[in-house]
Amino acid sequence: MYKNLLTFLLVCTIGLSLQAQDPTMTLPSIIVDESEEFEIEMSVSNFTDLVTMQFTIQWDPTKMSLLEIFDFNLTDLDESRFGDTTTNTDLGLLPMSWEDKNLSGTTVLDNTVIFKLRMKAMGNPGDTIQLLFVEAPASIEVADLTFEAIPHVVEHGQIVFEDIVGIEQLAKSNIQSLTNYPNPFTDFTTIEFELQETTNTTLIITDLIGKEIYRNTEKLNSGFHQKKIDSTIFPSTGEYIYYVQTNNNQLLEKMIFVK
Repeated sequence: MYKNLLTFLLVCTIGLSLQAQDPTMTLPSIIVDESEEFEIEMSVSNFTDLVTMQFTIQWDPTKMSLLEIFDFNLTDLDESRFGDTTTNTDLGLLPMSWEDKNLSGTTVLDNTVIFKLRMKAMGNPGDTIQLLFVEAPASIEVADLTFEAIPHVVEHGQIVFEDIVGIEQLAKSNIQSLTNYPNPFTDFTTIEFELQETTNTTLIITDLIGKEIYRNTEKLNSGFHQKKIDSTIFPSTGEYIYYVQTNNNQLLEKMIFVK
């Protein structure tokens, strides 16, 4: 089904359209509580005069399960476009294959959420689960009114599991007031946090698919702490996640590097 979709469209000829920018498909990076039901928004940009799009979303099925696909905001897109969801999602795979039935080209606003997934978290506090676009069972392809596959951009995401924090847990937490400034930043940013007690402390920075780019571990006294982070450690502009971890607690936030 997926491999034949673009082949079918290539035999049609009803006009031409040039893309000013490559279509972009984006999965989010969000923080959720362990055991929480949560939503994943699949969004698109530069979606102009497109007639077909297909891809596969992948995640770790031991850490998350799919409950529902809903809130469709693209003409001719519905649950039938996702194949055998029971078999595929048991493997942590969700293929999607869409086409404009009129073959006239569909355009939507930038950052339009074309559908949502309702998921169930099954991981442990501190787990980072990658949300990836992969090539099977539905390969990643996009076509416009030329009816030929065109260049495209995919932006992967991730899900980070936090503890469910109650009043008693807050009282025991030894990390407070995690923030960084400036944010967004260009040359450097300073991470600030406060410890309630002397403890071994690890600062970690990752990209949005969980690749670690910085780690520092040291024993710190109770009180207020600052760590200056130079922009040279960041491989590219965009969003990053930073963690402060101690023996019994973890806090995390997002930072944005711009040039």
